[in-house]
Amino acid sequence: MASGQRHRLAEVVLLTLGEDSGPADEAVPVASLHLRASASVPGLSSLEPSIPASSSSLLASIDAHTPRTAFSLSAPIGDDATEVACAFSLAGIHVRASGFGEVFVAADGRQIAWRPGDDLARQRPELVLGPGLVLALALQGAFCLHASAVLGPAGAVVFAGPSGAGKSTLAARLSERHGFRRLTDDISPFTADAAGCFLLPHFPQLKLPAESQQPASAAASHPVSRLYLLAECETDAPVRLEPVPPSVAALSVCGHIVASRLFPQRLTAEMLHATAAFAEIVDVRRLHYPKRPAAAADVARLLGAT
Repeated sequence: MASGQRHRLAEVVLLTLGEDSGPADEAVPVASLHLRASASVPGLSSLEPSIPASSSSLLASIDAHTPRTAFSLSAPIGDDATEVACAFSLAGIHVRASGFGEVFVAADGRQIAWRPGDDLARQRPELVLGPGLVLALALQGAFCLHASAVLGPAGAVVFAGPSGAGKSTLAARLSERHGFRRLTDDISPFTADAAGCFLLPHFPQLKLPAESQQPASAAASHPVSRLYLLAECETDAPVRLEPVPPSVAALSVCGHIVASRLFPQRLTAEMLHATAAFAEIVDVRRLHYPKRPAAAADVARLLGAT
């Protein structure tokens, strides 16, 4: 192998995501499913290669069924605003991100092919462990909120908001100082249907170190008791809650779904059903949260009183 190629990832990494019965130590839990790969994936140190690259026909699908670009947009990949191209076919969803390579997600969500970018310095996992996994889960009925979550006495408490709203910091402070357990940091998978609304906390939280990820032995799901929509306010303002009408709640949940701009029409319709069910089942309120350290204690008191 040439010296310039020594640290490259495999040309194509294949991943499977499903309810298989293979050895648990060869898989990583994602939502309520098992993720396996044909090669190492940065950011998932516990994932050992366990499927052969030749075990899937997905490689042929990438080249045989990749359609023309349906649309392109600028989207955050990691810490960068990146040009993303997305296309749909009967075989699946194809996403290419400038400098980050491409992913192809099979139509049933059970297989993902990842071609890392050519730039060695940018062979990072954000594309495959971000949009790739999010799309694969959505195709199997689980959607992801741009949100953090902690575990309280009545179930999962979810904090949704745009980047910089303070949701990750709030979840960390509630966990470190006020008796709550952090479940997710930035991406929170869930299911919502007639059976109820459940948070699925196993998902690679790329902003957290390995020791802060959910352990494989942790519960696969928790009922969602509350969703708080973080609202910006002055630093010296009091922490307070505001009721959110059900119709507004459903739209707000939709607005926090990760990668929804990459969904084909059918998946968008399924997302609307799931978010409507979420808003009907879960107590949704607006949380006016001043981003000062002492405010976390006030939030903890509110969680105990509501």
